[in-house]
Amino acid sequence: MRRFAISAHPVVGFLLAMLLAGVAVLAPMGCARGAGPYQPVQLAAGDAAIYLYRPRSLLSPGPVAVFVDQAEVAKLRRNTHAVVIVGPGEHLVRVQRRSDATRMVRLGPGESLYLEVGAALLGGKVSLSDPGEPVAKARIVQTRAMVLPVKLKPGD
Repeated sequence: MRRFAISAHPVVGFLLAMLLAGVAVLAPMGCARGAGPYQPVQLAAGDAAIYLYRPRSLLSPGPVAVFVDQAEVAKLRRNTHAVVIVGPGEHLVRVQRRSDATRMVRLGPGESLYLEVGAALLGGKVSLSDPGEPVAKARIVQTRAMVLPVKLKPGD
């Protein structure tokens, strides 16, 4: 019986196998396709912005659906973000995978809010948190845009 070997030398075979395993684990982290790296949006008079982001994580499941005022605005993968431009007032933000998490937010004209989307590997539980603007800005710069900024019309 013949065995398949990556290399005749066991050490070289082991190193090649580890390299291939590392590529398989790390490649999805850089596969986010979208509009590019984080950049703050320029808001028109009377608009507000909700930034939603998923930080980098090795143990995080697939995409999480993001809804603002019941409209689906993005499916965030790990290490990605989305920007939703809304009018001032109250807005319902919801994230969903196997479970869902909601948060009611209030924004004034010209204001921005940063929300972190979490997703647990076991059980698929999702979360939506506000770590504070300084922390959120430090984390969101490490992500890539999943979609171009989405502008919701009043009544959407």
